[in-house]
Amino acid sequence: MIKYEEVSEVIYLLRRNPVIVIYHGTKTLQERIALEKLKGFVFISDTYNFLNYLPGMLCCGLIIEPDVETSDNNIDFALSRLEIDNDELIFHMDHTHKEQIKRILDECTSLDQFNYVYKLKKAIGIYPLVELYVEDK
Repeated sequence: MIKYEEVSEVIYLLRRNPVIVIYHGTKTLQERIALEKLKGFVFISDTYNFLNYLPGMLCCGLIIEPDVETSDNNIDFALSRLEIDNDELIFHMDHTHKEQIKRILDECTSLDQFNYVYKLKKAIGIYPLVELYVEDK
């Protein structure tokens, strides 16, 4: 499990942009306030329409928590927010979400004019480039 509090400051200091974290369901006001304090991340519920919450934002990675159920359109929009010039994008997700992203990117391959899809496939590799695990002690 990722301990967001421990990793947040490092990501904030070392990256130009935050990591998008997609979580399942809704959170209480207190939980949302606590998450907003974590500078290295932007948390968004899988119940939202991402087009309304992420416009104009760039991010350096994408974390999809295991129990997330969201549409291909939301995932596609979240992927479009990634800094394509960053060679060390951060990804963390389970196999189901990797397959969903692979399917989305396969559908976009014919439309790709700037090697965006190729670079994302390589970065996700459908294997993470950078692991964010902070082991329980």
